[in-house]
Amino acid sequence: MVKVSRESVTHPIGAFPGPLDKSIHRRQCAGKGPMVGARTRPTPTPLKSFMTNHTTCFQFLRQFGWPGCAGTALWILWLVSATAGEVEERRIGEPVGWWERNGYAAMVPSIHLPTTHDTADLIYVWLYIPESGRIDAEYLPEQGRWSLVLPAGTRADRAEYYRVEGPRTDEASQFLDSPRTSESDWTLADVRGTRVLADGIQEFHVLRPISGEIHALLKGWAWRRGDRAAAAQATERLIELARVAGRPVDRGPMDEDGLASLRRLNDCADCHRPRMDRVTRREGDDDRAIERATDSMGFFVITAVLSDDSVVAHHRPEDLNHEDPFVQVRCGERPAELTHEDGYEQYVCPGDWVPMGHRDVRAALAAGHPYTQRMCKSRRWLAARMTDRARQAFRAAIAACAIEDDARTSDRFPENPY
Repeated sequence: MVKVSRESVTHPIGAFPGPLDKSIHRRQCAGKGPMVGARTRPTPTPLKSFMTNHTTCFQFLRQFGWPGCAGTALWILWLVSATAGEVEERRIGEPVGWWERNGYAAMVPSIHLPTTHDTADLIYVWLYIPESGRIDAEYLPEQGRWSLVLPAGTRADRAEYYRVEGPRTDEASQFLDSPRTSESDWTLADVRGTRVLADGIQEFHVLRPISGEIHALLKGWAWRRGDRAAAAQATERLIELARVAGRPVDRGPMDEDGLASLRRLNDCADCHRPRMDRVTRREGDDDRAIERATDSMGFFVITAVLSDDSVVAHHRPEDLNHEDPFVQVRCGERPAELTHEDGYEQYVCPGDWVPMGHRDVRAALAAGHPYTQRMCKSRRWLAARMTDRARQAFRAAIAACAIEDDARTSDRFPENPY
């Protein structure tokens, strides 16, 4: 079942609250272990809800006999079949600047995300926190770390851009508002993200351009986490679109290998498992496993914004961290080796070690380093929306960017610096 809301033609997240725009992996995940739910009650099934809020079938039987009980069971089965597998269509008509116009902030991690050989690929993570919401923190004793707890109404999008105009920057400082380029020099290639519903359950969504033209309209679908039927339906519709739609910039539709990769990539729940621990030593021969830590919703980058140390991701062939003078990559106590092999430029470690990057934030700020300044803007934006407990939990990251305790001024939600 595909459901198209009246709002969806101008807003990709449908009917959730927030400002409206009136204009209308290759990461192949290999997570381990069972999927863990968010730190909220699971979505009640119709059967569980009925049993909890009404009478059990046996109690019902005493009053109304077997016909009444059988009728109730049929009603429950009908309700399950009527609500399962429901997807909603989403569209963004004018993608350039859409996230900034709608109150999102860019989340710039401490360690660079990888890119393509020609550095024409740029990944941005956009985050929206509702005005009434606060970012909290929980301590995970088995992992020895604090984890972010995001409020209902949170929205997060991973947006992948391709550069269509402008020069390549000569250092690891690519960003949409670079003084050497403009945001219109980048066109959207893929958007996938989440919104947190009122009951704490997530709704995933994915959007792609409908053609290979620059700044083409984005079209996609949304489904609730845990609804396998809806996830499968959304994936099939995405494949149908990618099979006929051109790709940026002026490239043809995906071939069968590309479609197979896109299908694997659309397993959002498997990649984004809540509260995953950071991996510093690999198990076995799987060098494509997820190694970065996640928060209560399974997000990677927001956690990486608030830490000076992070796993060096390797889902694109070109690593930019070696171009950044304020980043060091190590394998435990030893420096990591930058290798050039089979078209990949990546850091590797001996044995089962995982490359870990560290940013010297204070030295970078003293030198006026543009990328680090943007990372600190992300930290300031997050700090202004945190509870006291969360600010205390992440006080080291906040202090490194010289964000004072009075960052939350009378205007508790300052103007978006992006």
